Amino acid sequence: MYIDPAIFLKERKLYPEDFEKLQLRLKYLRRSLELDFALRESHLQKDAIQRLNEERERTIKEIIEISKLIETINIPTVTEIDPETAISRILSAPLPPVQGIDNEPIPLLTQEEIENLKIKRGSLNAKERKEMEQHVVRSYDFVRRIPWPAEYSHIPDYIKVHHEMLDGSGYPEGLRGAQIPLQGRIIAVADVYDALTAADRPYKKAVPIPKALFILDDEAARGRLDSGLVQLMHLLVGEDSCDTAGDKALIPSAPVR
Repeated sequence: MYIDPAIFLKERKLYPEDFEKLQLRLKYLRRSLELDFALRESHLQKDAIQRLNEERERTIKEIIEISKLIETINIPTVTEIDPETAISRILSAPLPPVQGIDNEPIPLLTQEEIENLKIKRGSLNAKERKEMEQHVVRSYDFVRRIPWPAEYSHIPDYIKVHHEMLDGSGYPEGLRGAQIPLQGRIIAVADVYDALTAADRPYKKAVPIPKALFILDDEAARGRLDSGLVQLMHLLVGEDSCDTAGDKALIPSAPVR
């Protein structure tokens, strides 16, 4: 049931080392442009220096804004900023081209960085998510080998479907509605709740119970979780989610795992 720990613990869309490389590249771009401006200034008349300084300020401001924008969309939470729109904004920035030591132009973003930063929900790209989703199949293959007593013989089947969603958006088989047994629906609700409120997950902080219940309500409203079971969870937990009702900014988009 091995899953690469780096994937399981991935907290941002870019891995820390990749984000650091990106930040270093932006710093190199900034320093290179500052040097270019300084060289140009040494050959200008006094009346042209002011225009050059204005251009320099605009360019440096643009790089700083790009850096902040990248930092924002690297966090897998719901914001008003659409990742693809942000990336288009970055790639169309009016910055002079800068060449590296190999005389090749240095890109603001590499193709791999673009693919990761444009993730709209969660921190995993398609390849990483596919690997993460394999844990269900591997768990099923493992537990079905256990000689269960007759009354527990269906446990492997329930484990296999606990990430299926009523609207067919779950995995591993994309089951819908009545195709998912009640036991699987129960585990699905409990699993999402536990993933949100657990304090022992190193890649994210625990979500307060009222907010977790609000998120369950939202998932049920979207047709993913069983609404009746979600209401039962409200009764079992004894918390009311109305304190956070309507506050969409509180809904994290990071995948529950």
